[in-house]
Amino acid sequence: AGVLFNTETPLSYVQIVEKTGKTISTVRVYMNQLKFKGFIDESTLPNGTKIFSLRHKAKVKKLYNL
Repeated sequence: AGVLFNTETPLSYVQIVEKTGKTISTVRVYMNQLKFKGFIDESTLPNGTKIFSLRHKAKVKKLYNL
């Protein structure tokens, strides 16, 4: 959530992997958990790339003490 909190533009899986150093599998698990909890929005670009953005920055900031 921290990576998405610190950016104004939606990020793809690859961009999140590059910023966090986590594996693609780990990032997918995290994104699915955050999406299930309603913290992030997922969109798909015309080329099929999924991108993610935070839905409620204030709520996430409080929850994760960012």
